[in-house]
Amino acid sequence: MEPLVSWTTMGAMALAALVLVLTPGPNMIYLICRDRADGRWHRAFLTARYEVIRFSG
Repeated sequence: MEPLVSWTTMGAMALAALVLVLTPGPNMIYLICRDRADGRWHRAFLTARYEVIRFSG
């Protein structure tokens, strides 16, 4: 029996899902840029790190 979706298509879908999970969304990018512009570099780093840990675990 032949699979409904080819292995290449499944691999491409898995790669696309991984990229979506590992990259920050537009709101996170906005918050980091705003904090950096206000001179709060440390807070921007901690916020980005927290978001990555929160959504990956």
